Amino acid sequence: MIPLMARRGRYLGCWAHYSMEFQLSSDMVEATYQADFGKSYNTRANWLHADQDNIKTDVVGLGLFASGQSGRITSNLGGRAYWIEGEGSNSGHGVGLGGSVSFSIAPKFSIGAGLIYSPDIINGGDFDTYYDAEVRASFQVMNHAALFVAYRDSEAEVGDFDYEIYKGGAIGFNFSL
Repeated sequence: MIPLMARRGRYLGCWAHYSMEFQLSSDMVEATYQADFGKSYNTRANWLHADQDNIKTDVVGLGLFASGQSGRITSNLGGRAYWIEGEGSNSGHGVGLGGSVSFSIAPKFSIGAGLIYSPDIINGGDFDTYYDAEVRASFQVMNHAALFVAYRDSEAEVGDFDYEIYKGGAIGFNFSL
């Protein structure tokens, strides 16, 4: 969810950055692929599998975000289409809107936060609302690779029941392709 670190590469005559990210805890795994095109927008595809409180959930998403940088602050604003397949008969889809911000504290250390929110009006299936929020601290260990620690809260609402997709800490890494 937070912008990934990337390097410039040449692709079909335009500048593009490509990154992969993996996030892991004892109850969750996520893989994200991001393509940054210039400095103005990026696309992300992700898959998350969680087993929170013995309830298994898979989330697949595809997003498009406008991006910008001002000094040491990087921000993204846009949306993500998603499909949630929960244990039992719980499943849903929709479009979440939101973004992220990252602040570079030192040349190799940054902190960031992000939020995607989808209200009932743009959801389908069993879920009324959906949100995915994360805060993280990241350290660049190599020119094209970084490690991070994160805290994430991701849940959907089914009527009066909060369907907890994942809530807790995670570690991860991202690298440029």
